[in-house]
Amino acid sequence: MKLRRRQSGFTFVEILVVVVIIMILVTGIIVVASSVRKKAQIKATKGIIQNLTSALQEYKNYHEADFADFDTNNNTWIETLYTGPKCKKILDNIPNDLKADEFEKDGNNNPVPGRNEIVDTIYDSWGNAIRVVSNGVGNFPTIRSAGPDKLFGNADDITSDKL
Repeated sequence: MKLRRRQSGFTFVEILVVVVIIMILVTGIIVVASSVRKKAQIKATKGIIQNLTSALQEYKNYHEADFADFDTNNNTWIETLYTGPKCKKILDNIPNDLKADEFEKDGNNNPVPGRNEIVDTIYDSWGNAIRVVSNGVGNFPTIRSAGPDKLFGNADDITSDKL
């Protein structure tokens, strides 16, 4: 009569099955996490656009004017928004890491002491500058983000008209 010795441990096939199951679970988690992150970035960008829309409306109400003299060709529109007292409070709700600041500088390109910083660019969640597009003389401008693909003019653009 032959005695069989029982060996403890896992076979190669069992270990391989466990590794494959773990890889499938990790892949699923990565897919879900990236989807959740994308949705969060879209939601954050919509919030930024809503804040900018509120600031534009407040600017219009404070100055009792239309947007005929509102320059959207460069980023001076952001500086213009800061002229309304309630606009500044609204714009302060936008996270600082999404704003680019420039200080007033002297002739040697050094910041002038005691001068406030001027926000000259506001970015979306993907790091693209948010644009304000004029809709004709005096009409309320449209605020536009390039969206997740970072290209303007595609279906994934986030605009104030679509909120």
